[in-house]
Amino acid sequence: QPDNFTFPFVIKACAGLSALQEGKAIHDHIVRTGFQWDVFVANSLVTLYSQCGSVDVARHVFDKMPERDLVSWNAMIDGYAQNDCGDQALMLFHQMQMAGVKPDPVTIVNVLSACIKVAGLCERMWIHSCIIRSGFEADVFV
Repeated sequence: QPDNFTFPFVIKACAGLSALQEGKAIHDHIVRTGFQWDVFVANSLVTLYSQCGSVDVARHVFDKMPERDLVSWNAMIDGYAQNDCGDQALMLFHQMQMAGVKPDPVTIVNVLSACIKVAGLCERMWIHSCIIRSGFEADVFV
């Protein structure tokens, strides 16, 4: 019997194979079994849809999540960045900060990836100040 621990692995496999149709079928099963509100399952769905180029569906899943963690925000910001939606990634990063969620090095790398394509000098300076305020300026990952 699939559960909130097994579904993310199956969804990740679909995402890795860009198997959108299979992922949608799994998503339907998730809804039927009531696991769509589990944060780990929902995070996996955001990643699936983003990696398969369905960033609007990913955002719909993200917006419907009753509970979000840092991984949720990172997955959606990365989804925007990877789908050439840098403006939306930067707006979501700002919303994340307004919601009181503190970024981690993964967040910063995702935002920098989005920033390279779209951000002007002001946005880049703002992101740089976020890196310094967060204490990530010495982080090799960033």
